[in-house]
Amino acid sequence: MKLSEFIVLTQEEKIHTVVHGGVLIGKRNNYDCKVFLFQVDEIYVEMFCNIDTRQVDEFRFFQNPNGLKPYLNRISLDGIV
Repeated sequence: MKLSEFIVLTQEEKIHTVVHGGVLIGKRNNYDCKVFLFQVDEIYVEMFCNIDTRQVDEFRFFQNPNGLKPYLNRISLDGIV
């Protein structure tokens, strides 16, 4: 899926695409949200879920690997080295 194709999806279609067609590669806490990072084909998608309501509040998407920086310190390299 291309970024331009993802952008035009409805909220429900985005949720379905990310959960069923993406690969969860990270998560983090952000104030009152839990942010899940998925890779969907050639794009990265952050899904912001409200902790209280358990609803998806927002999607952010990017292709540039610089967007991965908030997740890199959570990756364990134990057992690889």
